[in-house]
Amino acid sequence: MSGLAVLTLALVAASALRTAELSALNDLLADSDAALADSSRTKDAFLAAVSHQLRTPLAVISGFVVAMQRRPSDGADRQACNQPIERNVRRLDT
Repeated sequence: MSGLAVLTLALVAASALRTAELSALNDLLADSDAALADSSRTKDAFLAAVSHQLRTPLAVISGFVVAMQRRPSDGADRQACNQPIERNVRRLDT
């Protein structure tokens, strides 16, 4: 076998080995990408749930604060507005 033939066989073998290595790395990258996409979906779902859990009591609090600011009220009215505010603040605090 000539030197050129030996060199050609060595290059083909090295190329096949590198192709196999790159294929394995590509598979690993695809798995990592899928795991990252799953983590991103989980994060999005968590943030949506937290956002909803915050928005609901904050909307109640905001509504009663605006109502208290827009109209003069006596102590009973103010207490009636304070109760839902306090209840929703406790809800946020737990």
